Amino acid sequence: IPEYNGSILTLQEKANALQLKHYSDLFPLLEPYKTATTGVIITPKLDHLTYGRHIPNYDTLKTIIKLGEAHLPAFEQFWKDSIQADEIRMIDVWKQQNQQFNIPDMLFKLARINARFDTLFVGAISLHLSGSGLVTPISVHSGYQRKPNLAWFLGHELTHMIVGDFSGVDWRQEKRFAKIVDYLNKHNINHYEVEEALCLHNQIKLSQLCGLTKSDYRISVDMSDDLLRKKILVQLEDNWDDYLNNPTKFVDELDYLKWCVERVIK
Repeated sequence: IPEYNGSILTLQEKANALQLKHYSDLFPLLEPYKTATTGVIITPKLDHLTYGRHIPNYDTLKTIIKLGEAHLPAFEQFWKDSIQADEIRMIDVWKQQNQQFNIPDMLFKLARINARFDTLFVGAISLHLSGSGLVTPISVHSGYQRKPNLAWFLGHELTHMIVGDFSGVDWRQEKRFAKIVDYLNKHNINHYEVEEALCLHNQIKLSQLCGLTKSDYRISVDMSDDLLRKKILVQLEDNWDDYLNNPTKFVDELDYLKWCVERVIK
C-alpha cells in the first residue's frame, strides 16, 4: 500500500467505495489535485487521497498509479487464487450479522447520536492494514477478519465517522470539550488519543451486544499503562453501567466521554 509523505494513500478505499471496474478509472480521481496548491486540507470539498492533512502532489500521485498498472494482471490472478473466496465468505457473514442485528442502527442508539449522513458504504479490502473510513464518499473499510465480526469493525470505524470532523459531530469543536482540547494542546497531546479510546470502547461494547465477544472482555488490559487512551478506556469501561442507566445525566456518548476524560486529567 503506497504512502505519500508518510501518509497512507486512500486510493484503494476510493476504488472500493466507488466500485470502480477498470484501473484507468483511478486517474480521474487525481484531477482535483491538478491545480491544487500546496497547503492543508481543511474542507471535504477536495477529495482526500491520503490520510495526511497536506495536499499531495498531482504528479507524484499519477506516478504512483502508473507504476502499479503493470502489476495489475499478476495481482488479479493472485487475488482470485488466494483472496477472493475468503473475502466473499467474510462479506456473506457480515450480511447475516447485519440482517440479524442492524448493527449501524444499534451503534447510533448506543451513542445516542443521530447520523449526519444518509448512506454508508461498508467495504472489505483483504490486504488492508487494519480499518479506515472515508468522507467522500462516506464509507468504512476493513481488512480480512479470520473470524468475521461486523460489530467489532463498525463499532470502531463508524464511531470515528460519527464523532469526527467533516462527517460527524466533531467533538473537538463542541463547547463542552473546550477545556479538554485546551489541556491537550497545552500538553502537546494528540487529540486522536481521546477519540481512539471511544472507538476502541465501542468496538467491544457493540460486539458484546451482538454476542460476538465475551461479556467480561476489557480491551484496556492489553494496552500499555502509560497511554492516555488506556486511562480513558478504563474509565469508559468502569462506569459503563452509569452511562446506560442515566440518559439524563449523559445526553449522549460524548457527554460520557467528556466525563471520563475529565476524571483522567483532573
